[in-house]
Amino acid sequence: LWYPLNDANTSNTAKDWGPNQIDGVISGNPARVGGQVGTAFEFDGNDDKIIVPNHSSMRLGTYTLSVWVRPVTNNENWTGIAGRGEGSHRNYIFWLNQSNSATSGKLHHRFRHGSTGSFGPDDASGILMGSWTHIVGTNSGNPGYAKSFLNGELIQTVTVNNTIGQHQSSDFRIGANPDSGAGNYFKGRIQDLRLYSTALSASEVLDLYNAAASDSGAPVI
Repeated sequence: LWYPLNDANTSNTAKDWGPNQIDGVISGNPARVGGQVGTAFEFDGNDDKIIVPNHSSMRLGTYTLSVWVRPVTNNENWTGIAGRGEGSHRNYIFWLNQSNSATSGKLHHRFRHGSTGSFGPDDASGILMGSWTHIVGTNSGNPGYAKSFLNGELIQTVTVNNTIGQHQSSDFRIGANPDSGAGNYFKGRIQDLRLYSTALSASEVLDLYNAAASDSGAPVI
């Protein structure tokens, strides 16, 4: 999946520039504003979200999820950035922890690991309110590691030694609770969301950050 999130104000779909072309449905009325590069979507924290319908290509045992975010302080501790799953069966999920902080939040990167529905690295601190941050989560599967990166820097790692759950029916959600698609709405700007079917290496994540920092470019698929 690749959503630059530079769609026109009049569009009710978020175009997927990836190979499967699974466009997302825009709900609410996210403003189109200046992005880290070009334009971005600004989510209001009330009802703005994007729902991408379930597709077989989303069922991944290894993955990289990459996105630029510029959050602003919200009135909820937890808000959804992106991901897919249902309750205790998460596939790849990004939450913003401490989204009501006046200064910085944390990336909460989660997935299903064996019979544990919500597993992942410790939260990655350093997502500054009112500033752009490039966040990436990778998972190389069993045996391997799941990792969280901020601005190209590896922040947290956890060992993977069990099966990675691949939810069969969940949609992919952006800007709202990734477990249900309702509530816990993100407040701030989101841009250039990419999902890969493999775990990028640390050097590839850094290359992706450096490229995206100057030009949204073409996705590496």
